[in-house]
Amino acid sequence: MRTPAPTRAHRRTFGSRALVGSLAVAALVTIPVTAGALQPAAKSGSTGKVKVKIFEWQVKPTPKFATSGSVRFDVTNIGTEKHELVVVKTDGKPLPTMPDGSVDEEAIPESAKFGEVEDLKPKKSGSLRVKSLPAGDYVLFCNIVDDMMGHMAGNKTGGTMTSHYAEGMRASFTVA
Repeated sequence: MRTPAPTRAHRRTFGSRALVGSLAVAALVTIPVTAGALQPAAKSGSTGKVKVKIFEWQVKPTPKFATSGSVRFDVTNIGTEKHELVVVKTDGKPLPTMPDGSVDEEAIPESAKFGEVEDLKPKKSGSLRVKSLPAGDYVLFCNIVDDMMGHMAGNKTGGTMTSHYAEGMRASFTVA
């Protein structure tokens, strides 16, 4: 006995069910991938700890973001010169600089300054805890100025000055 051919109504119903089924499968596949992609970022930033490696002409925070609130910056100087880490909230404009290329910290409003780890010798570490770091964009930077001999400005005169900030020793950091 031969099976009757499907009617137009049957084909339309079957086609709609196939489409709905395909969309449901696509949603199930997409939702876990999207949720999984968001979870690591939330976990990493919510720890409140940021490891920062500083060395000649680079600042490397891990992660490059945090959630607002208490944040601790654990800073390690892996370089061969003395460095520091300064944390400043920005408004999207470049930081004010001095003629030697260093940041003019006096021109930054106090409300935008969140602390620093000063004078970290090579292979040494320090930390900075900010109890209430608000959401926004930040710059993490070294503001030391050396003469050509590698001495900090003010300790020895003569020679050309080198601003660590002007050499590119800074990184963007975001707090959400």
